[in-house]
Amino acid sequence: MPFFITARLGAQNDVAAYVDVVLEQLAELSGEALPAHLTVATREAHLLYLYGAAARACAERGERLVLLVDGLDEDRGVTTGPDAHSIASLLPTRPEAGMRVLVAGRLNPPLPGDVPEDHPLRDPAIVRTLSPSPYARAIRAEAERELKRLIEAGGLEHDLLGLVAVAGGGLTAEDLAALTGAVPYRVRDVLSTRAGRTFGLRVDVYLLGHEELQSQAEEMLGTSETDLYRAKLHTWAEEWRGRDWPEETPEYLLRGYFRMLRSTGDLERMLRCGADTRRQERMLARTGSDATAVNEIHLTEDLIIERGARRPLDSLRLAIHRERLVDRSAGAPDSLPHAWALAGQTGRAVALARSLPNGHRRGMGLAAVADVLLERGDGDGALELLAEAEQAARQGEGRAGTTWPAARWRAS
Repeated sequence: MPFFITARLGAQNDVAAYVDVVLEQLAELSGEALPAHLTVATREAHLLYLYGAAARACAERGERLVLLVDGLDEDRGVTTGPDAHSIASLLPTRPEAGMRVLVAGRLNPPLPGDVPEDHPLRDPAIVRTLSPSPYARAIRAEAERELKRLIEAGGLEHDLLGLVAVAGGGLTAEDLAALTGAVPYRVRDVLSTRAGRTFGLRVDVYLLGHEELQSQAEEMLGTSETDLYRAKLHTWAEEWRGRDWPEETPEYLLRGYFRMLRSTGDLERMLRCGADTRRQERMLARTGSDATAVNEIHLTEDLIIERGARRPLDSLRLAIHRERLVDRSAGAPDSLPHAWALAGQTGRAVALARSLPNGHRRGMGLAAVADVLLERGDGDGALELLAEAEQAARQGEGRAGTTWPAARWRAS
């Protein structure tokens, strides 16, 4: 099960992207459906639960789950604000059921500070140093020469380079065709044959071949050129906004575009995204979750704080939209997690229980799911959930005399 962190690809370089991609893979491996409405916090909690569920499902089939994370040094999530955290911090500390985790990356920068001291990543004994490849160095040198040729060529080749560079990756051939007026076939021809070493293709979207090429391209284009191509992206986004973000909205405008705004500090457009309910509805329909929209609002609030800006009306507007999104999942009935567990949808049940809005309700929901697991013979899973349930209750209002649904078997 792979995840490739790519700094120059806006939709593949932070913890939100990691959770989005890996959650879907784990859910498929475990055979559990993802809950329709997960908040940012509950998505991460559900990810940690699914590591074990997917590993156990693989073991039952006589298989071993291997998680491969490449490019750990290119994680940009830890630089986006004071509350940001890293992909490394969400990697399993104690993999279950024979699961293995393989991680690749440069030694610098060092591990982020949010990785616990007892995490296996901090054990020097796990490090295996690889020698640089002469073949890779030769390809990089040729790509750099090709980059200079594209800068000097002008025309479509120059435009494609400029758009891919400022977008931070994530544009498809169809997107680039719409932005340049060329036909998609011609775009693919230029990107795959004439400039094959400069551009890379990752899941049907284009990006520059490596991180150094990204910085070189931006430097060689210069401020006026990058501003021009960025303006093209803004105009394109406004066209889709004017259409109320229909079903065929390009994926880049729902994911990578905001990350580009954050990387350039474009607060005004970030504020517009945070208050755009039509765009948020389209993101929910596309991903099945409000997590991305909530994360965008958090990043916008962080930027306001970082700049020391006094914008009370904007902050209030963002808070209203954030609470509206969070309340979608908070409105679930307390009995719903138990019902999903009885229906065999344990992952959905746990995620819903974790999304309940106060500690007591979360604790009761988790304990109810634990009771179902015990009845089905999963004592280990039930004990883990009960421990989490009791912790949630202690953090909440803590009602004296509460009888936990699992109390009768915990004592036995």
